[in-house]
Amino acid sequence: MTSLPYELSQAIEMEVSKIDFSLFSQALLELSLSYRNNEKVFITSLARRLAYIGVRLPATYSAILATLLEIKNKLPSTQLTSLLDLGAGPGTTLWAALTTWPEISKVTLVERDREMISLGKTLTSNSTNPFINSAQWLNLDLANKQNFSQHDLVVVSYALGEMDSATKQNALLQAWQATEKVLVIIEPGTVKGFHNILLARDFLILSEANIIAPCPHKNVCPITEGDWCHFSGRVERSSFHRRAKGGVLSYEDEKFSYIIASKELTSGNYSDYSRVIRHPLKRPRHIHLDLCTNNGLSRATISQKNKDAYKLARKLSWGDTWEQMLKETQE
Repeated sequence: MTSLPYELSQAIEMEVSKIDFSLFSQALLELSLSYRNNEKVFITSLARRLAYIGVRLPATYSAILATLLEIKNKLPSTQLTSLLDLGAGPGTTLWAALTTWPEISKVTLVERDREMISLGKTLTSNSTNPFINSAQWLNLDLANKQNFSQHDLVVVSYALGEMDSATKQNALLQAWQATEKVLVIIEPGTVKGFHNILLARDFLILSEANIIAPCPHKNVCPITEGDWCHFSGRVERSSFHRRAKGGVLSYEDEKFSYIIASKELTSGNYSDYSRVIRHPLKRPRHIHLDLCTNNGLSRATISQKNKDAYKLARKLSWGDTWEQMLKETQE
């Protein structure tokens, strides 16, 4: 389960304490309805911005962190020292990236909403990390053509869904041109979010990118109409988070879709694996794994009779890779 960095958590609590709880709850309800109805979300009031950082930021942080950790998992030797975040919001990716790669020393955050930039700067103002404090914020709209300098890591998270078709293509082109090593696209784990990831995937394949994750191939996506490929991150709820949602659980699950692409020529075959795309079905004497493979979708049944494989399969979670688990235990 993911927890927010302590400094960020404290900064959020300080900000949300400034608003009446009834206003916070109403703003949260309005945001939730907008997300649930697949509407474009415009955060136009202070109450909504505080509701966003109080509840949505922790959830998106868990998805972003899980995706960035997949880069470390698949490309362990890749050194990333600079970050460009396009559509940065209040700077969620900044915190997740510096948690994953403390060596990042150059950060550029691009956001069209001046008030969200101001809130993001407030959240970082008391950080003891000099690279968080020295992040450069740019008030720019990705609908306009920009010329960003290249950064090792470029992230576009929870942004494509707010764009029209032309802006999406423009944003993808700008992001890929600015990528020195790795590009990450993250969207909500919904049908609409997955369609945006498919759009990005098609663009990247045409751009001759190396697809790192989650796909084990560059073939046509085998997910059929009415279904969608997504994963889940679990985040710890704060006390006001539980109160605002009227929840008793200490955590919340965030569903998300993503794609990671690299410009580097990688050594080895990074597509030599299968991705677990559903919760493993764990039965008393066998385990079913729904997998995306080089040859499309398949279901593997791991019997208890195969003791070594069965022991490994019991450790698998939704989103893990199967062959990789086998390999790690043999080293």
